[in-house]
Order: sequence, then C-alpha cells, then structure tokens
Amino acid sequence: MDGFGSNVQNDRMTDLAARIEALDEGLFREIEPDMSSWDIRCLLALHGTVAASGAPFAYLEIGSYHGGSLQALIRDPRCDCAMSIDPRPAETPDKARGTYVYEDNTTELMIELLSRVPSADIRKLSTFEASTEEMRPADLSRRPNFCFIDGEHTDEAVLRDARFCADAVAGAGVLAFHDYQMVEAGIRAFLKEAWQDVSHAIAFAGHVFAVELGGARMLQAPIVDRAIASRWHSAVWRVASRPRRSAIPLLVAWSAVSRVDLAVAAARRRRRRS
Repeated sequence: MDGFGSNVQNDRMTDLAARIEALDEGLFREIEPDMSSWDIRCLLALHGTVAASGAPFAYLEIGSYHGGSLQALIRDPRCDCAMSIDPRPAETPDKARGTYVYEDNTTELMIELLSRVPSADIRKLSTFEASTEEMRPADLSRRPNFCFIDGEHTDEAVLRDARFCADAVAGAGVLAFHDYQMVEAGIRAFLKEAWQDVSHAIAFAGHVFAVELGGARMLQAPIVDRAIASRWHSAVWRVASRPRRSAIPLLVAWSAVSRVDLAVAAARRRRRRS
C-alpha cells in the first residue's frame, strides 16, 4: 500500500476508534439489532476497552442471527478475528417467551448484510453452524479476548455457553451476556463456579451483564463507566467484585441494585403522573 492509501486507512481507523470511544450508536445502523440503546452503548464500551488493552484482538459471539452485534467489529481493524457460533435454528426454547422464532436465519444472509457495512472486512469472519454442545474451544480459529453470549435463552444453555467461553479465553478475557434478566439463574451458577477467575462483574442498565476473567481491569476503564447507568452503580460493582473468597457479595449486590432500580423507576413514574 502506498503512503496515501496507508494514511487514508489510518484516518478511517482513527475516526472509527473515536466513534467507538464516543459510544456512537450510529455504528449499529446498517443492520437493525434486537437490542436497546443501552445495550448498544454497553457493547461499544466493551469493544472499546478490549481494543485499548492491546490490538489486535479476537471476538467470539454465540448467537448471531443477522449480524447486528458484529457491525462495529467487522469494520474495526483492531479486531482481526471475528467468530460466530450459531446452529441457525428456525426456533429455539426461550425461558421468557416459550419459543422464539427466527425468520431467514441463515449464515449466507448474515454475511450478505455484513458485507454492506462501510469498510467491512468479511475475510476475518469465521462461522460455525453448531452449538457449544457440539464444539470444543480448540475448534475455534483463535483464542478470543471478548465473548458475547446471545444464543438460546435458557439457564442450561447459557451456563453451557459461559463454560465454553471461559475455557476459550483461557482465564483472561471479557464475557458478556445479553438478555441477562431471562437467564439470571444460569449466570449466577456460572459466577459461583468460576468466581476464583472473576476479577469484575457488572449488570448494566439495559440487558447486558459482563464478567471479566483475569486481572487486566478492562471492565474498570473509563469507557465502561460511561456506559453504566450512574456513578453509584459503578461504585457498587467495584466494591461487590472485590471479595475473592465467594461470589455471594456480588450476587447480593446484584439483587439489591435491581430492587433499587425498580423502586426508583416507579417513583419517577409516580412523579410524572402527579
């Protein structure tokens, strides 16, 4: 590549990194993701902190559907390996909704949609049409640094997926769970059995729960704090993650924060009506 082309690529990377740092939800505009504004901000914050910890990094997600959560990663050169595990079912068991139906759920359509994302590098994408029940971490293209779990929404499946990802990151990386309220029991079971490797955990304001394994302190970065609902939420997660003997303080804090958030939301609704 000549100097001009190299400068253009560097400018694009700098612009993209700045947009991720700003938690720019426009990066998720090409493929409509099935997630809230808060969720998008959380994923961008996790993307940003992992990228800042040392590039290049590898990303793994379980449950991709049309690729909405891959949009920023597929165009970021700091992520040089993106992996998708998705058995591509027509429907899956769902703890909250009974059965969840996926329309046009094919790897080919996901790749076609992702190829339309500006500056997308499809070459770095590896897809596996299987479940973690049928795979081993050794089957992956690379050891991931960041995993996003958004597959079958049952406690049994999320625990299985979390165990797979914990083995895959080999004790150092970030695991994020989508729709954690539906599968809280499965995540709690994982935290109890993996607690000795957990350095920090956060239940974000939307539907994302994140866990860091290892001591890189990626979940304590300023960009992550900006994606958390408030300063007091951030302080609670830092304190609750500190005890190393047991996950119980974190689990108690998780329940307490949820109740406080519900009470605050109810009080705001009452004020608006009055």
